This record gives sequence, structure tokens and C-alpha cells, in this order.
Amino acid sequence: MTVKDILGLPSLKNANVIAGQPAVTKVVASVSVLEYSQITNTQAEIYQHINFNNDELVLTAFASVRDDVEAQCENIKTLAKAGELGLILFYVGLILPKVDQRLIKVADEYNFIIILMPKKRA
Repeated sequence: MTVKDILGLPSLKNANVIAGQPAVTKVVASVSVLEYSQITNTQAEIYQHINFNNDELVLTAFASVRDDVEAQCENIKTLAKAGELGLILFYVGLILPKVDQRLIKVADEYNFIIILMPKKRA
């Protein structure tokens, strides 16, 4: 399935692509969850040695870095450099106060897709 295909699923109803639009034609082979997004030396080292096939989407709410836009941007850079396709961002307005324009800019620079789930919905 491509990103465009999954956007048609009932679970992604009303979700929007807010960055990395050209990636909607890419194939999605797997999905993972990013629960702890505070980048540590160990996490950075692991991502340096993993090479995803540019076909995995990450689910996150950036809960552990909800008030740290720089850390959110570093996560995007780290995930993109490791070969991740993009992320689906949950709980904006509930956990993550808002999506900062800097996050969108970084994602677009890396052709890293961000799919935003409907705001203020659990």
C-alpha cells in the first residue's frame, strides 16, 4: 500500500498531510511507535547503524518533547537520516500543544511525510 492508499482507510479519516507531500506515492511496508522521543546518545547510535528501507511510518505524539520544538526537529532529522518514510502525528491540541512551522520546514527539507490526525481528538 502507498501512503495515499492508507490515507483512505477509515482510521485515517480527516487526517491531513502537512509536510513531505511528494512522499504520498511511496509504499508503506511497516509501522512503528515512537513513545520516548528524547534523543539520547544510545538512541542516536542505534539510528546510525539502522537503515530502514524508506517504507516505515512512525506513530507518535511527541509526548516526551511536547514543549521542545528543537527536539521534535532533531527527531525528524534522525528518523529521516535512518531511512524512515515519515510519521503520523497524534494528539495535537491534547498532548502536543501545536505543530510548529519549523517542524514542517525540516520535514519538507528531508521529504519526510507528516500526517496530522484530527486536532483535539483522542
